[in-house]
Formats: sequence, structure tokens, C-alpha cells
Amino acid sequence: EEIKIQLSPNPTSGQLTIVSELLLQNTNILIYSNTGQLISTIPVVQRTEIQEVNLDNLPNGAYFVQLRSDTHSIVEPFIIVK
Repeated sequence: EEIKIQLSPNPTSGQLTIVSELLLQNTNILIYSNTGQLISTIPVVQRTEIQEVNLDNLPNGAYFVQLRSDTHSIVEPFIIVK
């Protein structure tokens, strides 16, 4: 079963909202550069379908967000433009 996530706004200027069909409890949000370097790991501990991620510290460019739990792994691209 494929889980869909929605990133908005995309492109973003620094604040990214992740909306998931899956409850994000016990999930890690991983942010990667376009070269595959892990930039940030954000644990999600509360039961939620919406997670706000502050990326103000990252420069303009292309990135990937991965939602990873014990049972699922979802990767989506996003762009930062300030």
C-alpha cells in the first residue's frame, strides 16, 4: 500500500507543511540535500497527520524529505526559494 504525502508550499521560502494519509506518530522526518547528504532528522512523537518543519536555515536549492517509520518510507522532492 502506497502512502501519499503532500508538501506545501512547494517551492517554499523556509516553512514546509507535510500532510500525510498516515498518522505520523513514531515517524522520523529526514531532510536530504539533492546529493543525498542527510541534513536534518526530526522525530515526530505526537499522533498527527500534519507536521510543520522550519527550514529557514537552509539555502536555496533542491532537497528531499523522507518520512520513515517501522513500516513505511516515503520520499518527496521540494525546493527552497527565498
